[in-house]
This record gives sequence, structure tokens and C-alpha cells, in this order.
Amino acid sequence: MKGAKKKYGPRGFIPPDRNQRLAAVALPRLAAAKVDERSRRLHAYLEEAVQDETAFRPITIPQPGQWLSDNFEPGQPVKKYIKSAHTLTTPKGRSGPPLEELLRFGEAYLQMPMALLPGLHLRPSDRQRETHLQVDFPPELRPRSAAARDQEIRWRWHHEHTKRKQLSTRDIHSLLRSVLPDDGFCLIALLMDDLFPTDNPKSYVAGEADRSNRSGVFSFSRFHPGFFTDEEELRRLAPSEKAVLLRRSCKLMVHEHCIHYLCIMNGTKGLTEGAGKPTHLCPCCLHKVFLFSCRQKPEGFDVEQRYLQLAEFFREHADGFERELAWTATELSRLEQCLPRPRRTHPAMTTSSAAAAPTSGEEGAEEECNEEEEGEEEEGQ
Repeated sequence: MKGAKKKYGPRGFIPPDRNQRLAAVALPRLAAAKVDERSRRLHAYLEEAVQDETAFRPITIPQPGQWLSDNFEPGQPVKKYIKSAHTLTTPKGRSGPPLEELLRFGEAYLQMPMALLPGLHLRPSDRQRETHLQVDFPPELRPRSAAARDQEIRWRWHHEHTKRKQLSTRDIHSLLRSVLPDDGFCLIALLMDDLFPTDNPKSYVAGEADRSNRSGVFSFSRFHPGFFTDEEELRRLAPSEKAVLLRRSCKLMVHEHCIHYLCIMNGTKGLTEGAGKPTHLCPCCLHKVFLFSCRQKPEGFDVEQRYLQLAEFFREHADGFERELAWTATELSRLEQCLPRPRRTHPAMTTSSAAAAPTSGEEGAEEECNEEEEGEEEEGQ
């Protein structure tokens, strides 16, 4: 179409240029939106951050076989997010990541309270044992309708050697919608079973979000270093392997898709590509998370406090988050320079500094006003 901006060419994805990235971050909107201290500090910080393409590297042309080479992603600038934007857990033992630590990371990363709910027990259906699982609900999560209480989850065998199950994501989303608490913003199911997308049963996904249902489902099974071993091997993880699982799980739980910078929100097509992505939010996604926090409390979150909380988490799990800790220390120093305050030493700055490579990203933000929310299904892999 004449005059239209091309996102894709004969060779696939075309990365946004500098002007497009700056437009996606929408700094003028942040500057004009509020006059409180937290907004001013975030605006000053992002103004400096977008100039540093070492800390926040622009996204590059994907290699063959990577996510953006095979999947169309229109991207979601802040302004588009404002127009469209509108925790259940079930890992049963089986050497999954520590849920309390995932909760701490999620609260620090997204700057919103999270609660660990009772798990759901899945068992073979009385009627269709080989294809469906029946759900036993705890008293705290009883669905409101009898039909919802009778719903089942489709499953299938996946791997011939390990005999691991794959569960249908669509059925889990329907289940989560029926038990979402009245005071909950969304509900997330965390599992150690593999997942398959119902609309593409030949494939698999590590996670999937459904905004219309305000639900997300994530499987940590393939992130487990012993995924292709038997159950007994899964229980004998070395400390270094546990660190790998926790790091991969943290990145997956806060993941969404971003096309502007190298960011935790980038889509990935497998473990190798995912391992190469940073764990931090890019300026665009950080702005969206701030807008989302304004929905929870008018003043939003304090960007410095967010980095301090993340630094504390990374320091406690330093075996798996060395680069994240060094990167966060650098950004805390940048914040000190943006808006000088009485000098203090940040805990993250007292650690040995590794290369400040990108390492984390997150998403989920909201606008400063109460815009209408719309649902949009997204696949996180």
C-alpha cells in the first residue's frame, strides 16, 4: 500500500529504526501525564536510558529459525498499549522451581502484589481416561457454576521415552476464568507438564496468555535441565542445575513480546534463542509496566525501588543471575546521575561487576487513565 511503513521485506523482519523506537517509548506522554515525583524520576531515567544503546540494545535482524524470522509481530508501542490494555499455581513437586522465589521475583519485577493460591489436583477422567483429565478443586477455588466444576482438560502423550503428558492450553484458560477471584487482576497457572496450543496441536508452547480471560498458563518442564530424563533423575538436581531452572522460570513468567529492543519481552523459538535474551525490560516495556502500576495505585511505582528489589533478589541467587546483578547496579548508578539525591551506597553496587550485558524484561502495563480493556490472545514461547 502506498505510503505504508513496511514491517517485513523479502528477507523477513525489519527492525525499527531509532525514531520508531523513540516513538514507541512515548516519552512526551510520560512527561505530560503526571507531575508527581515518581513520574518525573522515571521520565528523567528513560530520557538517559534511550541514549545508551549498550545497556538497551536495539533489536537486530533475526537469524533463520528464530522467532521473528518465522512469526509476524506488529509490536506494541506505549500508545497502542494504552488503547488496548485492559496467581493459580499447580506445579506438583517434581523438582519444579521454588514458587515462593518466583512470587518474590514477580512482585519486584511487575511492582504489584501476588498471592500463591492452592494447587489444583488433576486426575484421569472417569469417562475418558486416555484423553481427558478431571479437576479436583480446593474449597478456596470452587467454580461458581456446576458446568465449570465438571469441565475437563484434554491431554496426550508426547515423548516416547519419558512418557510426559502435554495439556491443552485452551482448556486451562477456560478453567482459570471460572476460578478467577473477584479481587484478582489475572490468574496464572504454573505447571511442570508440557503444553500444546489447541489451535496447532502439532506444536508445543512454553507459555500462553489470554487477555480476554485474564489468564496465563506457563510450563517449566522444558526449561528443566533434566527434561529428557526420567522422573528419578529430575529429583536429583545439582545446585547449578537448580539455578538454571530458576533463571529460566523467572524469565518465562514475566514474558511478553517486544520488537523494539533486545528485551525480556522478545518472542523466542526454543531454549537456545530464549537463553540469549536479556532479563531486563527495555525503555518501552518499562514505561508500560509503570502505566500498569498506575492502575493499582495512582502514583505508580518508584523505578529506583524496583531496581533495588530486583538487585536484592539477584544477589541472593547470584549463581544464576551474575549478569543481571551487574546490569542492575549500572542502572542504579544512572538513576543517581539523573536526579541527584543524598548520596547512598546501593547494595547492588558493592558486588563485583560482571559485564553489564542485557538480561531481563517484563511486561504488562496500563495507562494513567481508566481506559477500556480489550482481550487479545498471545503466545509466549
